[in-house]
Amino acid sequence: MRTTLPALGNVVSVVGASVCVVAGIMAAQQASLSLVAWVFLTGSLCDLADGQIARAVFTEHPSKPWGAFLDSLADKIGELGLLFGLAFRFANPSIVRILMVAACTGLLCSFIKSAAGEKGIKLNWPEVRILGRTMRVVILTAGLLLVFQPEERSVWLLAVVLVVWNISMIIARVFRIYKEHLKMMNSDQ
Repeated sequence: MRTTLPALGNVVSVVGASVCVVAGIMAAQQASLSLVAWVFLTGSLCDLADGQIARAVFTEHPSKPWGAFLDSLADKIGELGLLFGLAFRFANPSIVRILMVAACTGLLCSFIKSAAGEKGIKLNWPEVRILGRTMRVVILTAGLLLVFQPEERSVWLLAVVLVVWNISMIIARVFRIYKEHLKMMNSDQ
């Protein structure tokens, strides 16, 4: 049974991303934003499930790096699917611009964590997970569930909140990486 768990985790990652992309397509097709929020949340919950499945597998399982990569990729595809779907929904250029800034800053948050890991600086502190992807899912879901009229203004405000959150995470991560870098420099002396 344990040998099938890595494959199951990967399937859950792909299903989660697909469901989130469906939420984006629904948004682009003018579906109710509250329905879009619930579909997006359902897909995002798969992200939690695939992590639990991955942790149930041996720490040194050969498929672990692939599963971790696939999980990160699926997270970004799902989030971008929703943001692009919302951008297609509205013809207002200011909404499209702020949604694209939200998409770019969200990608930058993930890139910073990944780049730090490549340099040997681990950001495995609990806040990375809770305050990163999980908080973006909460902001997006709550923002879509609490939408007010006109929708355009509500989604613009949602995107601004997401951008502010992403930028605060970028700053926090950069400072944390710099602090870890200084520790590594001091330990070498």
